Amino acid sequence: MRTKILRWIKLGLCCVGVSIASVHAETHEPSVFDMSLEELLGLKVTVASRRDEMVREAPAVMTVVTRSDIETLGARNLLDVINRLPSMQVLGHAGFYGNRVQLRSQPNAAMDRRTLILLNGRPVRENVNGGNNAYFYLGFPISVIESIEIVRGPGSVLYGSNAFAVINIRTRQTASREPVYEVGITYGTFNTVDYNALLMGRTGDDVHYLAAARISRSEGPEITWTDNAGRRDALHYSDDSDAVYFNVGHDGLSLQAAYHRYIPGKFGTLGTLTDAIYISEVETFFADAGISIDVHENLSAHLNLTLNTFDWYGSDDGSTFFARRRSRNLITEPMLRYEPIEDFNLVVGATVEYDRFGGRELLDHSRYHHTVYTQADYLFGDWFKPLVGLQYNKTEDVSGNYSPRLGVVMTPGQHWGIKLLYSEAFRRAYAVEGYLDSAFLLGSPDLDPETIATYEVQVSYQNSIGQIDLTAFRNKQNVIEVDGNVRPLQFINHPGHIKTEGLELTSRVDLGRHWKALGSGMIQSTDYRIDEPLIEPNYPDYMLKGGLMGKYGDVDVGLFNSYFSSGSWRHGAFNNLQVNCSVDVSRRLGLSENQVRLSLFVDNMLDAKLSSYPSDVGEDEPLPHYYGRRMYASVRVSW
Repeated sequence: MRTKILRWIKLGLCCVGVSIASVHAETHEPSVFDMSLEELLGLKVTVASRRDEMVREAPAVMTVVTRSDIETLGARNLLDVINRLPSMQVLGHAGFYGNRVQLRSQPNAAMDRRTLILLNGRPVRENVNGGNNAYFYLGFPISVIESIEIVRGPGSVLYGSNAFAVINIRTRQTASREPVYEVGITYGTFNTVDYNALLMGRTGDDVHYLAAARISRSEGPEITWTDNAGRRDALHYSDDSDAVYFNVGHDGLSLQAAYHRYIPGKFGTLGTLTDAIYISEVETFFADAGISIDVHENLSAHLNLTLNTFDWYGSDDGSTFFARRRSRNLITEPMLRYEPIEDFNLVVGATVEYDRFGGRELLDHSRYHHTVYTQADYLFGDWFKPLVGLQYNKTEDVSGNYSPRLGVVMTPGQHWGIKLLYSEAFRRAYAVEGYLDSAFLLGSPDLDPETIATYEVQVSYQNSIGQIDLTAFRNKQNVIEVDGNVRPLQFINHPGHIKTEGLELTSRVDLGRHWKALGSGMIQSTDYRIDEPLIEPNYPDYMLKGGLMGKYGDVDVGLFNSYFSSGSWRHGAFNNLQVNCSVDVSRRLGLSENQVRLSLFVDNMLDAKLSSYPSDVGEDEPLPHYYGRRMYASVRVSW
């Protein structure tokens, strides 16, 4: 295991901005809750085309979550936020609670293999296990978030591997020349304590900066079960995490970094497949440096260097740790944006990625990945916009593949919108799929990428008080899975395919001066045209989600309910009601507005039960998929 000295060096590098001396400053950031629905729908997004555009004009089926949504409805972490999103559900497995996103009935998996996370447009990759993203969903400091842009369909044309769905987090900025400070503490169920701190501002030279830290400690529940070998054991979800985020930028230059340390729990042997004591710790580091230059009026050049590291530690005796799996991922990406004539936009770029990985459970190996991509669109007559895009992807020693994108976006008038889209996405095999070397499971170095092709049709309507979208989708997907007919087990490209189709409905409504409502519904089905061995599906047949946000003077109230139906392969019905109430007590203390806020967040208010059946735990004793009723009280101070 790395020394604590190295860990604190990383924390110190990320927190350099936090050492600025404290200066009192009265500031009030405008709330999105104060905006009209028309203003909210006019907010710009960047994830679909890598440039600013309105949601209704973006060539993707999208959802946008604002900072005001998160604060009014309440949330401790990204897991709470994502579970409210249309068609999405956060799942886990025996070793990591809440480590992957399930979208549109994707095949069951232990890891988050088909979701791409972006921080201000830059990829946060975990290239060992296949997206072990629990550390991010549970630990990332949500206080830095300005908005979250979600693409619910393929986005590989502009982003490469894993973009079956894309989650782009845009961080906060302020126009204030004085520093803005926020500190907060949360205490709740399972002896949970969260500490949060944030600093942001802008210097006289127009350098904007943002730094935040989050420390969370939670005992979590303890669960006992009998595994497949007849052994009685216990699992203790601790969900302890430390996270730091830093961002600074000026005049085309940007630098951002994030460090996470996560301990998922302390538990013993898991079934018949392993003898290791999984007292695990995960450490990750992300850094990105970017430069943008206006070559001339219609042409800009961009260059980014991105680093992702991942280290997963284990132990055989509970005291001596070893590096189970580790990776280093370096991405170099040049890109050009060109607008030769008005309303014609062209993006051309390329990436070179270098992966190196190893550890006790992996063969030490390195490999290169290369991509070239382009996307173009042109607006005819202010309402008709066709687009075309293509990416070529090549992994060392594996055949290359193409991911196309075609579509038409029509916005006839101010109210109606229509999107007709065809997109493909891919994900290359992860290190464990290609190079795992264990007694029970082997990797296959020559695996072809997993691919998906998606047709989407969306019709939308909006006016000054409401917005509604209806989307129909159809997927055809090839999968990488485990061949259960050989010993040891082995990863393979299955020759069959999976077809999924469904309908999604989303809406948002102003209910007068004090209330806003939002909701979504979806229904889905899957045709598994694939013989054994089979990746068993694990998804609900339908989801219904809805929330109310109210504001009366200094009091904000948020209610949100998510219902996941029963469905395939042991997916039981689950209803999660969340309630949040926050009060601005600043005036009572003689302070400026919103300087001191108290809040109470109740999660799973109905104490609903939902369990999952990991492959290495006895079928008659499932593990909890979602915690029972929890309450969290918070105080936040800003100045």
